[in-house]
Amino acid sequence: MKKRLKLVFLIAFVLIFTSDSLGRKKEKPKKFNPNLYLTPALRYSLVGKGLALRYEPQLVSMAVQINDELACDRFELVNTSLSPMASIGFFASPTLGASIRFLGVIARVNIKLTYFPDTDAGRLGSALDAFGKDLLRILGNTLSNIPDPSVRGAVLILIYSKAQLSDPNYFQQAEAVVIFISREVLAEFNAFRIRFNQLFNMSEIYSFKGEHQIQIMLNEFLQG
Repeated sequence: MKKRLKLVFLIAFVLIFTSDSLGRKKEKPKKFNPNLYLTPALRYSLVGKGLALRYEPQLVSMAVQINDELACDRFELVNTSLSPMASIGFFASPTLGASIRFLGVIARVNIKLTYFPDTDAGRLGSALDAFGKDLLRILGNTLSNIPDPSVRGAVLILIYSKAQLSDPNYFQQAEAVVIFISREVLAEFNAFRIRFNQLFNMSEIYSFKGEHQIQIMLNEFLQG
């Protein structure tokens, strides 16, 4: 695991002029139960559990919106069979106090690298371009309906790999990023007043590589 304080400007530059969101193959509509993707109550501390109960309608609505807009052969939310925290809930920052939480989403995606180089920055850029921008918009919209001051912002957790989601070796090639973003910075980004490189520099970022590190992220690093 390593903490990224600054990411190369290549990501922000390419995100302006290209798009790896092309080529999404929309899945046939199927029954979606949003509750399967919410963090279980047993995974929360008292603080997280109180927030989850109070804002359960907002969490459910966010899960439904993400599924409606992004579900395809390259994207999926995760349930407790993969992540003890499932996909959607309130996450603690490793550097802030025990009473602080961030509204978060965990997603697993396939990257195409159509316009991005096969480098650390290029692979992350492809994931953010294809799915991160939409997830940040949905997180921001949901956060505006959660006024609790203990919820300081949003956290985006993306697991990404060149392997297809159905590939049994997906996680051997996978990488992951965790980005804790304040309310103010997220609002600025979603209003197109700052770009990705500025968002990175004003956020708390952690990266993970390979199956072992990602399992540590899912089972130990992410807390409710």
